[in-house]
Amino acid sequence: MAPASQEETAPTGPLLGNEVAKRQAAEVLSAAKKGPAPLALVAGEKGVGKTRFGWEIQRLEGAKTFAHIRMPAAEGKGPYEALGSVAVSLVQVAQSSFPDWIGQAGPLVTLAPALAAGEPHKDAAKLLDAFERFLRGLSERMPLALFFDDADRLPSESWAALSHLARRGIGGLAIFAAVRGESLPSGWKELEKEKKGVTIRLRPIPEGLLKPLVQQILGPPAVSEVLVREVAFITEGVPLFVGEFLKIGKRKGFVFPEGDRWSTDLDRRARYVEDSLPPELEEKLVATARSLPPSHQKALGLLAMMPGPASAGEIGIASPIPASQLSVVLADLVAKRLVVKRTIEKVALHALTAKRVREAFSGIFPQKEARAAHEKFARHLEKLAAEGKKVSAEALAHHFDGAGTLDRAAQYLLAAGEEALAAGRVQRAAELLLRAREDSDALVATGKGKKSFLGGLFAKGTDLTKVHGLLGDAYLRLGKNEEALASLQRAIAEGDPKKEPERLGVHRGLGTAYLKLGNYGEAEKHLAAAQAKGAASSPDIDCYLGQLHLARDRYDPAREVVERALASLGEKGDPELRALAHHELGRSLYLGGRWEDAHAHWTIEREILQQQGLEFHLPRNLAAVALYRLRRGRILGALELLERARLFAAKTENREIEPRIHHGFGAVYLVRDEVARAFLEFQHGLEKANELHQPDRTARLVQGLGLAYLAAGKIHEALDHCAKGQELFERLRFRRGLADNHHLRGRISMASGNGSMAEQHFGYALKEYKEIGTSWRLPPLYLSYHRLNRALGRKDQSEKFLKEAERIARSTDDRTSLSEVFRTHAEVFQERGDEEKSDEYLKRAVEALKET
Repeated sequence: MAPASQEETAPTGPLLGNEVAKRQAAEVLSAAKKGPAPLALVAGEKGVGKTRFGWEIQRLEGAKTFAHIRMPAAEGKGPYEALGSVAVSLVQVAQSSFPDWIGQAGPLVTLAPALAAGEPHKDAAKLLDAFERFLRGLSERMPLALFFDDADRLPSESWAALSHLARRGIGGLAIFAAVRGESLPSGWKELEKEKKGVTIRLRPIPEGLLKPLVQQILGPPAVSEVLVREVAFITEGVPLFVGEFLKIGKRKGFVFPEGDRWSTDLDRRARYVEDSLPPELEEKLVATARSLPPSHQKALGLLAMMPGPASAGEIGIASPIPASQLSVVLADLVAKRLVVKRTIEKVALHALTAKRVREAFSGIFPQKEARAAHEKFARHLEKLAAEGKKVSAEALAHHFDGAGTLDRAAQYLLAAGEEALAAGRVQRAAELLLRAREDSDALVATGKGKKSFLGGLFAKGTDLTKVHGLLGDAYLRLGKNEEALASLQRAIAEGDPKKEPERLGVHRGLGTAYLKLGNYGEAEKHLAAAQAKGAASSPDIDCYLGQLHLARDRYDPAREVVERALASLGEKGDPELRALAHHELGRSLYLGGRWEDAHAHWTIEREILQQQGLEFHLPRNLAAVALYRLRRGRILGALELLERARLFAAKTENREIEPRIHHGFGAVYLVRDEVARAFLEFQHGLEKANELHQPDRTARLVQGLGLAYLAAGKIHEALDHCAKGQELFERLRFRRGLADNHHLRGRISMASGNGSMAEQHFGYALKEYKEIGTSWRLPPLYLSYHRLNRALGRKDQSEKFLKEAERIARSTDDRTSLSEVFRTHAEVFQERGDEEKSDEYLKRAVEALKET
């Protein structure tokens, strides 16, 4: 492999499809082995795989030396700079492989550095002779294959040089140049006619071969046929577009693992249809759309008005196109990939495939005509609803909004937001409810609209308390705690004081918001108010009171109040609330050291969530069980669950859980001694926790960064983060966090050589752990005591702490701590020169962390 300027690492995995092109490349290499070979032009559209094809050529038989050169932009470059870079690389090969010959290789050896630097050469003919002489001599000694990627950027002089070499014919040399399909170089047709050039065209991958590519990109498990068909339609089989589409799909949640295979949700895909295409493909579609006849453009204009997929009948309601022609027009739009067509319950639904198509055609009708069309759509949908047919409240809101009827729009936005919230589409619910609030504010501000608004939205007994309360609930689920607090405060201020059920929910929401923001006093006040206004014992409020007790490290009271909630709910209570109660009960048991009992409740929680389709809350459960697995030494299992939690969080747009998932990853990577990865996870988690206003998680992630800095030997940075953590934990009055921070501060002092300060902080941590009842957290602290006493020469004390750490780790089956105990034993025996015992304990340390 020749070193080359701007050379890139070969991608892994085989190039799929394009067997004809591979055979053509093999023929060029075979011709070069026998004598002069034609210059090969590799042509294809962007993303079709030209770069990958270059590396595939290297895998073919026929080139002992191969150089893959990515061309830089031509601006400001010397005319022979690209060839100069090749010359430098090949001169290096010749110098190492044929030192006896290099002195006779000609002037190119001395010219190469100047050419690569872009310096001009006065005599082009002599320069080409120097290139030819050098390449001819080198190719006689070893076969050569050169691949110029992005060769569209080659200056005309370089193209002339390549053409000259092709016409002269050099045995043993194969040259490939990759260009866009529409960017054939000047004079190429003449070269082809002379049979000195051959064009190798790369094509998109046919649908029959797409499945292996999709599988290669996504990895295990298997890939469903419906996903492959969707990818084939949207991307046209262009590998670059396939990769980008799948990446967007995973991020947006419409490509996800389901059971034993990767699948896609077509309804979810339809909601994101506007921003799920690569920009290059969108540009291509917009260009196609603009070239269509007026009837097609009007159909696109109507589709741009729709909030989602629409049937031909719906589009025809306000269509200026005759019904007899509309289906033909839609079929043509689908064929041109401007529109996605799906069939649900024997009804063909159509939607635009690209955001830019919508932007280009959303204003095709004058405002007056557009309003009239929206009015027709809205009245038709209301008529269907009156006939008992299922109609989307979101679609009604969209069309009434387009028609300028804000009171009706607000009514349906509220209904749509409530539906989306119940279905777990929290981000969409927040968007709809925010629009409902904005419409209501606009109507109330106008004065004349107030009566209309009250008559519309309030006719069904709904008041602003519900609008603000539901929006606050959505913001809470999204982790937007500050926005939730503001919305819920408005619900109290502007709501009807006689509406007790709504106000009960608002007080509960305010208590939750204050709890998440770390204001435990206000949280307790509002939860008590909610309890006073409702029943003596309300299951949902009991769950939040349990969270409040846990924030205060009161594990037994937390357990008791959540058990009361579960007893009140029974087996048939609200499944979402039952799942929450099992989760919080699991947390209280876990923090109290009863890990198996905690795991049992988290198992029940997961079963409820899966049976009821409550995927939004699954990341919460998976992150919790990952910590359980970590304690049990099942490191790979913990990582697997955190990866699944991250996937479900993306799929359900559960942003609130993201900092917790990052924290879990960081903790696992620290156990694996992967400090750099731990640091990145803690850093990303901290950024998101700050963005979401999660003070408790922020404090823990700051502490995590302190641990990562300490593990990396960066004492000053560790000390700085420890001080920040101390300040945050004190503000929250979070005792467990303070105890952990004292332990960290002691370790930093020990690393700095300040034994007395280390002992003082270890003492603070020990006192807190014992008082709050978390004895299972003692083994790591006792190991720190052991190391401190060992360093100070206190043999008896160090052995006592090591034995105690091992005893507690064994009694709780904390295999992660037990592994660290065994490592410490190995260190002790290593210091004593007992290699056999040291090796034995190192093996035990590894065994403790094996999957079970």
